[in-house]
Order: sequence, then structure tokens, then C-alpha cells
Amino acid sequence: MILSNVSIHRALDKGWLKITPEPKPRFKTATDLKCPYQTTAVDLRLGNEISYLKKEPIPAVIDLRLGDFASLFGPHSVKHSLTHNQPYILDRVIS
Repeated sequence: MILSNVSIHRALDKGWLKITPEPKPRFKTATDLKCPYQTTAVDLRLGNEISYLKKEPIPAVIDLRLGDFASLFGPHSVKHSLTHNQPYILDRVIS
């Protein structure tokens, strides 16, 4: 599903979508700040820490509708701090 910027704002306002911390400003202002909300996207910037799944068997079914993703993801993940000398390289998957 692709949401328009108006739909993204509505979803944020109603709590259907959560982005923490929420990118600011929500709307273009007279200042030179770049608005991260585009026509059908939100420009998100990554921090210097990522978490990814360990290479081990995980539960066969992950149903995000059940909530509490953190309790499932946490024990099966690894945290990695990114630096210029210690980047994280995405694996290329060929199917």
C-alpha cells in the first residue's frame, strides 16, 4: 500500500502509524529546513545502531497482528554500532 503525504499525516494523527522520533517539520516552512514528508514517502535517517536477526532458526510463523514484536525480535537479534571503520554490509540474496 502506498499512502499519500496527506494520508501519512492522518495516520500519524490518529495513531495508526507511529514513527519515533517523528521527523520534523511536518510541513514545509519559510525556513530552509527540508521537510521530510514527500508526496508518497517519508525521508527517514538512520542512527548509528542497528539490530538484525541472528542466523539461527526462528519461529516459523511471525504474525505481526499479535503485537509485541520486540519480545520475539529481541532474543533472536544482534545489535551493531556503526562507525566509519565498522559499517554493516547488507547481504545480497539471490533467489
